[in-house]
Amino acid sequence: MKRNKQSYPKVKIIKPFFWKECRFCKREFKREKGYLIEDFTKINPRLYFSYCCNECASSIEEVKEAIKK
Repeated sequence: MKRNKQSYPKVKIIKPFFWKECRFCKREFKREKGYLIEDFTKINPRLYFSYCCNECASSIEEVKEAIKK
């Protein structure tokens, strides 16, 4: 049996019910399209979650490009 290795950051489309803070513009959003970002910290390798609003990025590819910057 074979599988592909998981690659990070993982990005998923969400519509949060509660307020979530955007990682890039620091504004909060809810009940509209946004992105959940799963990534590892660089200093201590732990999985953490952050969010991105639809004004900072309009697709999953744009979110991944913004993370690289």
